Amino acid sequence: MAAPTDTAAMAIAAGKQAGNINVGDSNNVEVLELSENSLEAQEKHAALLQRVETERRARQVKVPTLETAVKGKLRQLGHPVTLFAENPGDRRERLRELMAKMEVEGDEGKQLKALMDGDASAGDATAAGGNQVSDVGTVKGEVKELFYTPATEDLKRAREAIGHFSFGQSVERLAKCQRKKETLEDVDSDKEVTTTYGTMMKLGINMSQIGCERPLSCSKLSPESSMLVSGSWNSNLKVWDAQTFEVKQTLKGHKEKITGVGWHPNALTSQSKSAANIVSGSMDFSANIWSLESNSPIQKLTGHKHRLACVAFHPLGNHIGTASYDHSWRLWDVETGKELLLQDGHSKEVYGIAFQKDGALCATGDFAGIGRMWDLRSGKSIWTLEGHVKKVLSIDFSPNCYQIATGSDDNTVRIWDARQRRNIYVIPAHSNLISCVKFSPATGEMLATSSYDNTAKVWSTRDWSVLKTLSGHEGKVTSVDISSDERKVVTSSFDRTLKIWAHEDFF
Repeated sequence: MAAPTDTAAMAIAAGKQAGNINVGDSNNVEVLELSENSLEAQEKHAALLQRVETERRARQVKVPTLETAVKGKLRQLGHPVTLFAENPGDRRERLRELMAKMEVEGDEGKQLKALMDGDASAGDATAAGGNQVSDVGTVKGEVKELFYTPATEDLKRAREAIGHFSFGQSVERLAKCQRKKETLEDVDSDKEVTTTYGTMMKLGINMSQIGCERPLSCSKLSPESSMLVSGSWNSNLKVWDAQTFEVKQTLKGHKEKITGVGWHPNALTSQSKSAANIVSGSMDFSANIWSLESNSPIQKLTGHKHRLACVAFHPLGNHIGTASYDHSWRLWDVETGKELLLQDGHSKEVYGIAFQKDGALCATGDFAGIGRMWDLRSGKSIWTLEGHVKKVLSIDFSPNCYQIATGSDDNTVRIWDARQRRNIYVIPAHSNLISCVKFSPATGEMLATSSYDNTAKVWSTRDWSVLKTLSGHEGKVTSVDISSDERKVVTSSFDRTLKIWAHEDFF
């Protein structure tokens, strides 16, 4: 029997004789040229790969936010400082794309790195003067870097106001907790919670109303729960009487679908009806501020480079947070409509946003499945919430100010503890994505969730057991909210209806 090497040699010899194997002289190698179509296809494929890589790098590259620094960087790179009709936001995006392209091209990327190293030292030198601090996490495997950009005077004043407000709120909250420990309030509280749980277990549809001719994307009760605002795919909002389901206002001003709504914390109490009471976000890249006396917006917030997602008023009432598909969230001044802060740090689209009741912290969630907690007094990212395997679509703070709930496309709700800085519980809540999570506003003893499985659920926050499954919608449930007295639940759906759920004795 022939050895394996002999067999291989015989096979090669047979191939040469048949003409299937051509072993030419190394000095006279014949190379077949590719056809024009093949060459064109290769070039298109290479260009596509380069564009994809450039876009990926652009999402990670760090660029200055100060306009003079942006212009200086463009001048260093030998590019025009300003193009025709270009605003500061467009200029910053052009610099971002340019820097990403230079990194991809290779040799020029070394020159860019040297320039950026020079900026880093300059940024460190100016960081001590009340500047904006951003702790940005990059993709897995890359180094986490801390970088600084100068804070404007408006932002410094806003942070000072937020700081004073949050300190006062936290002192009051902690004093209340101490009183409960020293008295028998805990016993009375347990009795009230037992009654509330009993009420929630008997929830049923109290009222149902068609809210629009197109799917409803969101709804939210006013702080004292007498009014309800809903947003839909037809770009309009409606303000409803939560007792009668009578339409009080139809708000028109957006050009695309509504993506999020929020109420001023003092709406229908100390806030004037002619002032800012409602905020809405839209796919038209803008947010609108509305009064309760006009059907047109009193302020338009523009600056995002992509569609908006969730929006929220800060508990102080002077600021608004907006999350966007442009991988950022922004803080705005309610009175002037001016952008105070553009916060980078997420690697993908930012969808959920919520403020802590004390006002010190902001939580955001993105399509990478990552949540981030930000200290509004410094601008720093202080904690990364990692655990979800799909998009984070909703986020909310408990009234106790240290628990956070996140709802995800992975069909789960995760509960986080800011004191321990870890995930303390995972609720396999629904059979489809979680569209909204909401703690009960007064006590935080309940958590409501809505899902694309056509249901909403109410959970006990003491043992995370389900109290009631709300079945009745014929389409995906897009939002859920709990009334201030914690006796009613409101849901909106793709089936175009709003529903109010209450104890069966109310019927």
